[in-house]
Amino acid sequence: MKKFPFWFLIFIMSFQLMGCSNSEETSIPDENTFIINFINKSEIEFQGVEVSYFQNDILRGTANIENASEKEKVKNGDSIPLEFNMNNFNLDEEAKFDVTIITDKRTEEKITISTPISTKLSTLKSTYYIEISGESKESLTLN
Repeated sequence: MKKFPFWFLIFIMSFQLMGCSNSEETSIPDENTFIINFINKSEIEFQGVEVSYFQNDILRGTANIENASEKEKVKNGDSIPLEFNMNNFNLDEEAKFDVTIITDKRTEEKITISTPISTKLSTLKSTYYIEISGESKESLTLN
């Protein structure tokens, strides 16, 4: 009779361990979505990213992600993911993404990176990795 509580305790603990996961792992996009993961490789710290997206020179929408706190900054080596819904795009057509860095939410200071991203979208669930690099606000580029 004393073995029952011991095995029951082991059973419960194993279920708790199965529920643990590392939240920093790369996530797989949901159905009909894709993710652009912006990685800060620059010397600039910023608070967020804003992306306007176009197809056939027509604005299809805008998306942004910002840190919740004004004190939190995206530092060199940090990444910030932005999820897009495929329903906002015509698949198998080229899409252009204009990227703007939000450097200060209080003063609404933003820097639009001069070279946009262009890609052809398909029906595949995808994650794109884009590096933001540069030594100053004026020299930011996308790779």
